[in-house]
Amino acid sequence: MIPYLVPLEYFLLTAVFLYAIGFYIMATKRNMIKFIIGLELLLDGAHLNFVTFAAAWPGFVVDPLAQSLVIISICIGGGVIAVGLAFIIRAYNLRGSLDIRKLNELRH
Repeated sequence: MIPYLVPLEYFLLTAVFLYAIGFYIMATKRNMIKFIIGLELLLDGAHLNFVTFAAAWPGFVVDPLAQSLVIISICIGGGVIAVGLAFIIRAYNLRGSLDIRKLNELRH
């Protein structure tokens, strides 16, 4: 008896949905925190896609290498987000706004 499995297409559609939302946020929002959230959604979509393709092996075998790479990527992504938020706090203290267009004023 084969155990009940959710079809892989559902995971791939969810990953595409995360890509689309993340790309939309990064393309349209000018708030730096929303930009970071969009970037994180893109990264989460990539993680879900990577694990989904790793689980597509025949014989219901999941590749543990893909899972470990995704865990490492999540840790590195958390560090990148922390640095990005520190940059946002510094930019807000200097300019008093979270608008991305105001960052051009930091050059002067």
